[in-house]
Amino acid sequence: MLKQNEKFVKIKLEVHMRVIGQNKKLSTDFVISREKS
Repeated sequence: MLKQNEKFVKIKLEVHMRVIGQNKKLSTDFVISREKS
C-alpha cells in the first residue's frame, strides 16, 4: 500500500515539474518575443 502511494506521489511530482517547466518556457518565449518586437 505504501509503495503504491510513493509511486503515485512520484508520478504527480513528475507531472508537476513538467508543467512548471512548460510554463517557464512559455513565459521566457513570451518575454523574448516581446523584446524582439
